[in-house]
Amino acid sequence: MKQHNVRAFQRWAPGHVPRDDLARQINELMQHPAPPTAMQRLAVLSESLVESGDLRIERAEVVAGQGWRIEILAQGFDDLERFRQRLPGLQVERAQQAAQQVSATLTWPGAQ
Repeated sequence: MKQHNVRAFQRWAPGHVPRDDLARQINELMQHPAPPTAMQRLAVLSESLVESGDLRIERAEVVAGQGWRIEILAQGFDDLERFRQRLPGLQVERAQQAAQQVSATLTWPGAQ
């Protein structure tokens, strides 16, 4: 039974060495959850993007020490502004109207 619990713990908390009192260790880990991964933050970004209007990500990358750098296309500045309001910390580096769209480069510290 103990080996089964240790294996289950290792699947649940990879990278943590199981101690004698697994129940206590699990409670401690649940009290201090790990920070969100870059992929989890990308999911937050994507959800805000969908809720903001007609926006399309052209490129998204994580820049070490800076967070996300995102290039998007929007139908208008209103969509871009809604996106900025929904995502705390989102900064517009550049935005320009081109034909029927707005092209923008944004930064977001969400990956840190």
